[in-house]
Amino acid sequence: MRKNIAKVVVGLPIESSFDYLVPKKLMDKIEIGCRVWVSFSNKRLVGYVVGFSSKSKFNKVKFIISLIDDVPVLEKDDLGFLNDFSRYYCCSLGEAIETSLPPGLKEGKPVKLERTQGRKAQKNISSITLLQDISYSKRWEFFCGKIRDCFNSNGGVIFLVPD
Repeated sequence: MRKNIAKVVVGLPIESSFDYLVPKKLMDKIEIGCRVWVSFSNKRLVGYVVGFSSKSKFNKVKFIISLIDDVPVLEKDDLGFLNDFSRYYCCSLGEAIETSLPPGLKEGKPVKLERTQGRKAQKNISSITLLQDISYSKRWEFFCGKIRDCFNSNGGVIFLVPD
């Protein structure tokens, strides 16, 4: 399929994606999961490419202003999860995406991302611990210790809490 029209969502409470024309200079670079600058209601916003189409049902379609990163910041698996998240929590896909990203990415700051060759990056889980009947302060002490250990060994942490 030709990438003439990009389906783009923005971080606003709007359910649907919007059609934007892909400039010829971006045809070979743009992919699903990329961040782009778009003109939306006379504002310049960060948008997230969630699909492509060969044509639009609208007569007047704006061009994407520019591509922010050389590689996608979101993978197809991420978008699938975020789609489910948006339906479950009754928010738009754009809001779900922006909730999942660090502030710099939401603001459109370019970041250096590298595409991994071959297989997807391996997820290393060295241990799983079940915390049961432990006080609030001891629980946080445990979490902070595990995070500190991970950082000390040059690892990364994604820490999710239901709050």
